[in-house]
Amino acid sequence: MVLDKVKEEYIGSVMVIGAGVAGIQASLDLADLGFRVYLVEKSLSVGGRMSQLDKTFPTNDCSLCILAPKMIEVNRHENIELLTYHEVLQVDVDLGNYIVQLLKKARYVDEEKCRGCGDCSKACPTVIPNDFDMGIGKRKAIDIPFPQAVPLVYQIDSNYCIKLTKGKCGICHKVCETGAINYDQKDEIIELKVGAIIVATGFELFDINKIPSFGYHYDNVITALEYERLMSASGPTGGHIVRLSDHKEPEKIAFISCVGSRSVTKGVPYCSNVCCMYIAKECIITKEHAPDIDCYVFKSDVRAFGKGFNEFVERAKSDYDVKYIDGRIGKIEEDPINKDLILYYEDLEDQVNKKIRVQMVVLAVALIPSEGSRKLAEILDINIDNYGFYNSLSEINPLETEKKGIYICGYGEGPKDIPDSVAQGSAAAAKCAEFLSSVKGTLIKKKILSVKEKEISLTDPPRIGIIVCKCGTNIGGIVDVYEVVDYIRKIPGVIVAESNLYSCSDSTRSHIKEMIEDHDLNRFIVASCTPRTHDALFRQTCQEAGLNQYLFELVNIRDQCSWVHMDVPELATEKAKKLIEMTIAKSKLLRPIKTIKTKIKSGCIIIGGGITGLTAALSVAEQGFQCYIIEENSDLGGNLNELNSIYPSFKSPDSFLERLKEKVMKHNNIRVFLNHSLFDVSGSVGNFNIKIKSKNDHKITTIQCATIIVAVGAKEFKPKGYYNYGNDERIITQLELESLLKDSGSTVLNQDYLIQAKNIAMIQCVGAREKNGRSYCSKVCCLSAIKNAIVIKDRYLEKNIYIFYRDIVLPGKDTEELYRKAREKGVTFIKYEVENPPEIKAEQDHILIELGRENKLSLKAGLIVLSTPLIPTDDYERLSQILKVPVSKDLGGFFLEAHVKLRPLDFATDGIYICGSARFPSNIEDSISQALGAASRAGIILSKDSLTIEGIISEVNHDLCIGCGTCKDICPYNAIEMIPVKRKTGEINVSLYQSQIIEQLCKGCGKCVSACPVQAIQAKHFTNTQILEMIKTCTTK
Repeated sequence: MVLDKVKEEYIGSVMVIGAGVAGIQASLDLADLGFRVYLVEKSLSVGGRMSQLDKTFPTNDCSLCILAPKMIEVNRHENIELLTYHEVLQVDVDLGNYIVQLLKKARYVDEEKCRGCGDCSKACPTVIPNDFDMGIGKRKAIDIPFPQAVPLVYQIDSNYCIKLTKGKCGICHKVCETGAINYDQKDEIIELKVGAIIVATGFELFDINKIPSFGYHYDNVITALEYERLMSASGPTGGHIVRLSDHKEPEKIAFISCVGSRSVTKGVPYCSNVCCMYIAKECIITKEHAPDIDCYVFKSDVRAFGKGFNEFVERAKSDYDVKYIDGRIGKIEEDPINKDLILYYEDLEDQVNKKIRVQMVVLAVALIPSEGSRKLAEILDINIDNYGFYNSLSEINPLETEKKGIYICGYGEGPKDIPDSVAQGSAAAAKCAEFLSSVKGTLIKKKILSVKEKEISLTDPPRIGIIVCKCGTNIGGIVDVYEVVDYIRKIPGVIVAESNLYSCSDSTRSHIKEMIEDHDLNRFIVASCTPRTHDALFRQTCQEAGLNQYLFELVNIRDQCSWVHMDVPELATEKAKKLIEMTIAKSKLLRPIKTIKTKIKSGCIIIGGGITGLTAALSVAEQGFQCYIIEENSDLGGNLNELNSIYPSFKSPDSFLERLKEKVMKHNNIRVFLNHSLFDVSGSVGNFNIKIKSKNDHKITTIQCATIIVAVGAKEFKPKGYYNYGNDERIITQLELESLLKDSGSTVLNQDYLIQAKNIAMIQCVGAREKNGRSYCSKVCCLSAIKNAIVIKDRYLEKNIYIFYRDIVLPGKDTEELYRKAREKGVTFIKYEVENPPEIKAEQDHILIELGRENKLSLKAGLIVLSTPLIPTDDYERLSQILKVPVSKDLGGFFLEAHVKLRPLDFATDGIYICGSARFPSNIEDSISQALGAASRAGIILSKDSLTIEGIISEVNHDLCIGCGTCKDICPYNAIEMIPVKRKTGEINVSLYQSQIIEQLCKGCGKCVSACPVQAIQAKHFTNTQILEMIKTCTTK
């Protein structure tokens, strides 16, 4: 329903609908960009589906361990108002000034009074199915969804509560000390005014009961999401893998892919994009939990197209003996006596019908847009497509709807994995920042710490508090946490030591603050998981409690104990004790450190002028910031200049690209440097000094900027040494085919071969997915081959096209339709195995292709097109050294992001961002989304007047410094300068040079510390004294 319009100016606030990982990322970026954010979530907690997962592929990080810090951050951010258990009722359509009505559903618990203690739930006598555990586990009628829920506020289920249904019981009201229980609470309608809207709703499972042949009605046939809850340490079985019928460990488990997906008759016609990977992950974790369980995967195509994905699947096969079967399930029957399952299937490799008996079946069920998506689309007056996803404008406008100011991201836009959802969340934030740039910063609040920092004297005795996290069974299943706590609480200086189920929960953060206050602590230690995701969170917690953040230490007993020593729990426990004891020794010597603020420069450098770089530049410029495009070629556009058509429109990209170039060249905030390359970079986030070099006259130009975006793209692999490429003009690559199709007068390639060939063969995975070479799937090759095959068939109806493939890999919601269209047009698909690829023999008038040893297939082709992967450009290593950012040599040599899941567009080096195929092969839609996301990340820095510099930096003792300059020469960040000083020796004044740290540039890496010949330099927080004390403790029995 549409409300009456109210004509006003644009409003500097945004409503984000959906608090899964995409909505959380969009909200955090927007708030940091300078907008007030209302994050609306219909369920009780933020986190979405990711919070239900056990681990995440391909790193097997605990899902909630890496998500919880973002959940907590979105709850404590001063410019985000969290509206959980709310639903959108009405929205007007007035541009830049939307009036929204929300339904605030009754919790029957006062959110302001509830402190999340759980006394009410413990006392409640009513046990009901737990929706968070997919109905497998149980919970109380008053409860929270899961231990790390944010906000940590309880809710009464009105369908089950005895008081609300029968007027009896009421025990929760009696035990609640804060008086938070309110049985009379009613639903409310609240009204908001916002300038833009982001729709970030997620997914749910297809109703598998519609396909009874998969046997979901049997006890031991479950969905993959239900299996995630079984594997989870916080799940109904505590992470123990058992059958639901008898709670016994199964001997064999069958995992079935594509259940209800990729089917026009049974289920949905698209691929869900994530199933192949989470099947591999679930198999690996199963084998780690119970090595004797045999895992069988029934698959059609294995779609492992992300960074590290194909390697992950291969590891499942080689290291964990997961058995992949190219088989189509006919039906599943249950043995009524022992509840085993008998699977009847067609073995597609042997073309024989077979059966197998297993004790458990896990179904990878199709993922569909979440319930309510259609209704929400009607409220917002935006379109949805045939599959129920929100409809974007085009492949070049993947986040925009037909309503300006309303943007879409995450799974609601189309099937995608976590990093793509995160990238799109940031991208949607960038679009809002562009749209509302004129009202940026008008509604924000500044964060003020309510507790003054404690004054701690060097003579104050250490008072250390410690929490040891179980992390469910991730740590607690291996390390005896209680034994560790008993051991460390006896160490002098430790005032209080406790164990904890999940230290990253909001309730634990509150408890840490209480511990610091109640016990007058002046040091704090958390022993849990990796500091990469949690150190900043706990440092902030200490700061909010009035404790200097550098008096906190985090001990990683997950990665360094429970994960690496899972087969020897006793030794893992002893190691955990020793690591914490060493940290206690260091903690006693910690000193408060003051951070410093530095003014930042304006502007952003974009390295690369392809579609990714151009999109990023325009977004940064539209946000109101100056940016500079550095392109080493003489023209903008990159690989897009070479393409004949783009999918799904099949239109030429030329007109779009020319319009984009024109916008860039005419924009007042953009300056373009063609035929230039990066020469040198110094400085740090907020204060980079960039030198670029002209290829024409070798002139050096210096630019000062605050941020850098790397968008250098990738290039097509030229497969010399494969299939006689380079020696026969009839053998070309897909990009060369694009050139033939685009330019009938091409002089580089012979157009006659395309015109005259009756049979054209395409061979996939040439130089990709290799055991000893490029091990990755390039993601775009299958789509390019099928698209070009259709273009050829449309242009030359009489031609026969054959595609030799290992797996057809087609990310995206519309690509399966393209696959079907190709088959309907007569394109023939022929599968081959990696052990037995096609072989070719060049003849004068044709090329003979042969496949198979027995029943050999032979084909005469006039043209062979090789689908080869995108590979890093020749400049990656040089750029890596100049920018001091890493490349992932084990994953194709592409640039390495800070975190593959939750920081896919950030480098570990602050202020430098990555997008497009520089990160990993990406199609046009993903490249645009990532470019916008990187622009959002860069915009956060550019929106600030100053930055707080990390306090862990080096410092020079000038009484010891001899001015040798060794530290200056070795510093990778140019953070040391030599300054003239005068010393008085007796009656003589001596002039000399000594080292001085440039605090704004120092990254605290410690290289200078180890290089100084007289030990005149120390790294704050990692002094020699502190480290030596840790070593002494380690070596003392």
